[in-house]
Parts: sequence; C-alpha cells; structure tokens
Amino acid sequence: MLPTALIVDDDPIARGLMADALAQSGFEVRAVADAGSAFQALAGGGAPQLFVVDYVLPGMNGLDFVRTLREDSRAVDSAIVLVTAVQDRATGVAALRLGADDFLFKPLDLAELALRCRAIVERRSGPAASGHERRDLAVLFADVRGFTPLTERIDPETSVTIINDLFETLDRAVEAEGGYVDKFMGDSLLALFGARGAPEQNELRACRTALAMQSLARRFAEDSLSLASHAASFGIGIGVACGQVVVGAVGTRKKRTFTAIGDPVNLASRLQGVAERDEVVIDGEVAARLGSRSRLSPPREIAVKGKERPRVVYRLLGLE
Repeated sequence: MLPTALIVDDDPIARGLMADALAQSGFEVRAVADAGSAFQALAGGGAPQLFVVDYVLPGMNGLDFVRTLREDSRAVDSAIVLVTAVQDRATGVAALRLGADDFLFKPLDLAELALRCRAIVERRSGPAASGHERRDLAVLFADVRGFTPLTERIDPETSVTIINDLFETLDRAVEAEGGYVDKFMGDSLLALFGARGAPEQNELRACRTALAMQSLARRFAEDSLSLASHAASFGIGIGVACGQVVVGAVGTRKKRTFTAIGDPVNLASRLQGVAERDEVVIDGEVAARLGSRSRLSPPREIAVKGKERPRVVYRLLGLE
C-alpha cells in the first residue's frame, strides 16, 4: 500500500510540481489550495501520512496550520513538512517547535523534497514510531549562561530575538555534524546524534558540535549589539553522554513528539548542570570511546540523582 500525502499550496504550478515529485517517489498524492480544503479532506477521508504545507496560505499561514493540525487528534501520526519562500530560518525553527517534522526553502529541489519526505514517513512508520526501537546514540544538552540576568535589563521582544538568533546558529552546528535538535526548552536545547541514522562515531560528532557551539556562542555575543556589554558573562554550559536509549513517539493521542528516553539523556542534563560557562563536560563512557582523539582535564566524581555510585566525568578541552 502506497504512503499517502496531502499537499497544501495555493500556487497551482508549485502544487503540481510537488505532487509529481512525490508521486514519482511512490506516494499516493492529493493536493488542495487552502487550509480549509485540507481540513475538509481530513474530516472526509482520514489523515494522510504526510502533509506538505506552504507557509503562505489564504486565510491561515503555515505556522497556524501546523499548530492547528498538531491539536487535531485525527492527525497525531501524520508527518508535516513546511515549505516556504521566506528565506528566514526562524520561520522553520518556529515550525519545528510547533510540531513540524522538517522545513524546506523555495525554490525547492524536488528530488530533495521527495527524499526527505520518504525518510520522514519511513521513520514514523518504522519501529521507532511506536517507541520500541533501541539505539546507541550520543546526547548533547546545552544551556545558555548569563541570559536570564540579561532578560531583566532588556525588553521581552529583544530577549526572544536574541535567543532565537542564537538557537538558529547552534542548530546549524548540530545539523553540520548529522545530529538534530530534539527540543528547545527556555534557554536550553537537547540534541541527539544517531537517533535518525546509523550509529557511527556519534560521541565524536556530538563532542565536535559541543566545541563548535562554544566558539559560535562567544562570537555571537561579541557581534551582537544587544549583548555587547554582557559578552564577558554570556556563554554555554554543555554536557555530553552516550549509550543505549529508546527512541520513538512519546505523548498523548492528541500530541506526540519524536524523542529519546534513557539514562544518557538524564546524565547529559546532569553533566550540563555541573558544567561552568564555556565548559563541555563528558562522562567516562564518552571519554573511553573518544580515546586518544580527545584532550581532557583530570577526572573527577559527581553525584547523580538516582544513582548509588558517583560518576567519573571530565572537561573536554579539545579534539585531535
């Protein structure tokens, strides 16, 4: 049985090109011109496995569509890809936060669109979609330091702009190493390496990302006019852990999200908590896997909530 897709775009040429590309990739495709028709199709024929939605729609923009769809229990298992001619990553990041699976900029590379859509649908319909797939992956937990005091001195709109711009920069660093940001939480983010692909050197890629994030955050603070007088106290504390987790959809019938659950996730959060500004803290397992490729501080022990024995941790000073 072919996977099903619904394209929502008021441009008939774009709608036709996307429909042809997905059909050639093995989808059973329907296409409509507006959000109202999409929701009518949802009510009449059940939810497709994939929605491809343009950002600019009559009467409702793409972000509102994603938000509304994610609140509809009938589409809880449907994937959403936002396409937009607005060359602004903040729009795509906002879509991801609302529950979209991916975003692409127009003009589209139709081959890339088809490949990404196939990968997303296969992931959602595979073992991980039911929450039963074990994976060995690396977890990176990063927290922005010095941001909370800063919000007391600037207006809320500027605070939101600063954190969004920084997250865009950090998200690109994660993507460059083959990871993906699982979630944003206030001024923190959680990134996974290996959850959506073969587990090859996940800990190395996560650690490279962590070091890159430190450099990017320092440069961001130095270049930002809003942060100019606070650059010395602005930075990131990062924890990296690795090991076996379960990846898949977690949540309610109304709203689910793809995430990872397991001890490495909790440990990465704990390591981030003990990391100082501009520090990357890793556990003994990550250190062992990196071997001679890493430069580390002397080991120390920390207590971890729920664990009887302390854990050996290191500061990551660099990679060879």
